Amino acid sequence: SVLGHMAHVQDKPVSEVAQSGFGLAFIAYPEAIAQLPWAPLWSTLFFFMLLTVGLDTQFAAVEGILTSLVDQFPKYLQSKRLLLTTGVCFLLFLLGLVCVTQAGIYWVHLTDYFCTGWTFITVGLLELVGRIWIYGVNRLIKDIEMMIGVRNRLFWLWWRACWCFISPSLLVVILAWSLA
Repeated sequence: SVLGHMAHVQDKPVSEVAQSGFGLAFIAYPEAIAQLPWAPLWSTLFFFMLLTVGLDTQFAAVEGILTSLVDQFPKYLQSKRLLLTTGVCFLLFLLGLVCVTQAGIYWVHLTDYFCTGWTFITVGLLELVGRIWIYGVNRLIKDIEMMIGVRNRLFWLWWRACWCFISPSLLVVILAWSLA
């Protein structure tokens, strides 16, 4: 509705008002928020939300890298967790410096295009296949019951359907659609 209103005000089609991606978050939405009552409050909340989403994503990424490294080499890295955290953060900082150069937006678009979308869907499908069809759905259920307690068969019927049929089917359809 916001993009429709902006298209009406600018007398343009909705497709010309804003494209998806960075223009939507940093051009179209701020312009729409500026038209609301108490615009400074909503603007502050919107950009605070963007900041917290970005920070949370970074915390999860860094923690995933650290946990993988410490789990792989516990004898060497467990006692050096602070040094490892500093090193990983510094390495990611150096890798991110390319994004603040004059060609930075091109690198961001390149990374966004090739590292999202079908890549995550393929990884999710492979993880699902690995857990359910290689490790086994019954073994996974027994592992979960060991952690949360025994549940009745009706409870697990839904999860079996999701893991074995619904999720793989949806992921294959989405993957085929995104590659078409």
